[in-house]
Amino acid sequence: MRPLYAVLVALIVLVLAGSVPAAIEESPASAYHDGPEGVGHLFEKDQRAGRLVGLEHEGTPVRILHGDLKDLDPDEEALLIVAPRLTYDREETDRLKTFLRQGGRALIADSDDAGRSLVGRLDLGVEIAQGRVFSTSYVETADRPLATSTGVLRGMPDEVTLHRPRPVFGAGNPVLTTHPFTWFDANNNGKPDLDEPRDTWALARLVQAGRGQLLVLASPDLLTEQEKAHPGVPAAQEALMAWLTQGGRSIAIDEGHRARADPVGMAPLMAGDATAAYPAIIVLTALVTVVVAFRFRLKRATRKARRPVPTKRDKVDRAVRSELPRR
Repeated sequence: MRPLYAVLVALIVLVLAGSVPAAIEESPASAYHDGPEGVGHLFEKDQRAGRLVGLEHEGTPVRILHGDLKDLDPDEEALLIVAPRLTYDREETDRLKTFLRQGGRALIADSDDAGRSLVGRLDLGVEIAQGRVFSTSYVETADRPLATSTGVLRGMPDEVTLHRPRPVFGAGNPVLTTHPFTWFDANNNGKPDLDEPRDTWALARLVQAGRGQLLVLASPDLLTEQEKAHPGVPAAQEALMAWLTQGGRSIAIDEGHRARADPVGMAPLMAGDATAAYPAIIVLTALVTVVVAFRFRLKRATRKARRPVPTKRDKVDRAVRSELPRR
């Protein structure tokens, strides 16, 4: 293969990369795509977080963040963080602090390490517990305790069931609390030990952060479509989305930390974000060019190796023939 072919292959890759958004539009496996009127739809990214609730009924503009929480507008946007896989570094945490301090709104819904550590490093006096709470009143649904609304969040139903939530300790106003005598599995072993407390626990808290507000929810499943079959969940989802979009805010969803590690930056490409996908396109083009060039050099070396090596007798015969008179 000639080097020219490598250039042609690279150009083909660029053309195909440019057509990715059109292909993603029809793919239900993508994490995100825009609807016909720019309405946001989130599809199943992984089994852990499930399919997030759609916002199409509100017509709310949605922006997907693939990077590091840059360019957030505290006056126009609300940030939604659900079940992140990747931890947040200091720079990202500082950006979120600034966003909140300047009047932004954020909802962090997680019960695992990434979200829990982020909430702790915001220095707002609120934390997500490591242990979970279980209902001792309803044995059949022990891992789905019944939570009651405190009235802090408008539209929140009186009762809603949450799947394996963790308590949210510290500052702020409780938004959802358990019934009395709910067991807190402090050591996370799934067994009600005698020394473990039974009490009323806050499962969501609303915290003032400068001019902004942070809502911490330690049950990310509440924001998934699969939970809608359970009592109170649809109304709770509506209340959370209404709080986020209050004042006509659009929603910025942090998708970059929900995905697996992505050092090359493939997430924007697969999501159809052509602008943010340029680094990935460049990397892909470079890789294809290197592979094609390597194969070309390998073929040349193979052809060279296949040529017969002249022996000493061949050299003598050639010299003798060169001395013979030509006819």
